[in-house]
Amino acid sequence: MGVGKAGNWERKIRYKQFGELLVILPGGGDKQTQTKDIKTALRLARNLWRCVMVKTKATKYDVSEHLRTTEEMAAYLEACIEEANGDAAFIAKALGDIARAKGMSQVARDSGLSRESLYKALSRERSPGFDTVLKVMGALGIGLRAEVAHAKAQRDVLPDQRKKVPPPGELAVSAAPRATNAE
Repeated sequence: MGVGKAGNWERKIRYKQFGELLVILPGGGDKQTQTKDIKTALRLARNLWRCVMVKTKATKYDVSEHLRTTEEMAAYLEACIEEANGDAAFIAKALGDIARAKGMSQVARDSGLSRESLYKALSRERSPGFDTVLKVMGALGIGLRAEVAHAKAQRDVLPDQRKKVPPPGELAVSAAPRATNAE
């Protein structure tokens, strides 16, 4: 339990936090000052509540503000592909987030598409054509790689525990930063 002094109030207050609940107990009073102490404690609680409510502001999270490198962009796209469960619009939105992080005008120039068509194609409401996806990924410096779908589940399994001849399966697509000749 903490002890603090409440502004101009000369008596000590005791407080304890239980999760999101803060309990404030005025102390040091007697029967003669009990009513005044309760009013003061309520006033303090109202002031505290106003301070908390005024200072707490929710803002919309925009992932494009946090994607800085090509590796981060590729990792974000790969995570979105894994979460998408076949939802092409979800993947298009992820590409849109990455394009906004890099700069939509720059991506439009590099891909040969108009900025307006990119905004439309890479929104959650649309599913762009595969040619558009490839152009955008090329402009972003992100490539595609294919792997056998069941191999993803066995990535963390030790090599001697894996099956020697994998059964035929579907191909899974994931994102990877494109290697450049400058490296």
